[in-house]
Amino acid sequence: MAQLVSWPWQMYAVIFSAVALGGFVWVNFGRPWMRERIRRRPVHAHFCLRPETPGHSYVIHDDVKHDVRTLVLPSNSEVEIEVGYFPVVPFKLSELIFGCDGDNNSKPCPAQLIDRFGGGETFTPGKDKGHYIDIHKFYHWQRETHRSKGTHYVCSYRLSTRAPGTYTARLSYLTDEIEGNYELSILVEDQPKTRMKCIRHSSCYVRPRARSIE
Repeated sequence: MAQLVSWPWQMYAVIFSAVALGGFVWVNFGRPWMRERIRRRPVHAHFCLRPETPGHSYVIHDDVKHDVRTLVLPSNSEVEIEVGYFPVVPFKLSELIFGCDGDNNSKPCPAQLIDRFGGGETFTPGKDKGHYIDIHKFYHWQRETHRSKGTHYVCSYRLSTRAPGTYTARLSYLTDEIEGNYELSILVEDQPKTRMKCIRHSSCYVRPRARSIE
């Protein structure tokens, strides 16, 4: 009889101990791991296609803004691309890096940065302070600024394309705590025809122009 009376309390003690252990593991190991994982990918990024931007004439517009994660561009051309991102955590940005993986002689390379929403000013690496291109042809923009969770930030690049192919476009963030990265994709075609999936609208695709317009 005594065992029957004490049995529930023993179970409660076991459950309480398990919960306490789980809380200890989460606070000391799980939460720091999750926080570091988020910091390594602190944003959701995309390419913005706006009908009002003259440099976006390599797509067929329908007077609606579209966001895509794979951008289709004509080969051997100079185009303007716009990269947008939403921070998933607040962070202090010290350097923004953008470029494509691949061979330096064939991959798309950013040549200038255009601040369309800051007055339209154009920055040239090696000429303007805080702007430079490294040996891997990645564009670096050095400046300290805070990024708020959920706010949409954008920047535009003048990009030179060369050989056809699929290239991983990498957006990197140097913060006060860690380096974060986000990968997009650029498809370069001699005669662009692959439709781009829009992530803003359901069942929506954006068509590229058959050739670039100078």
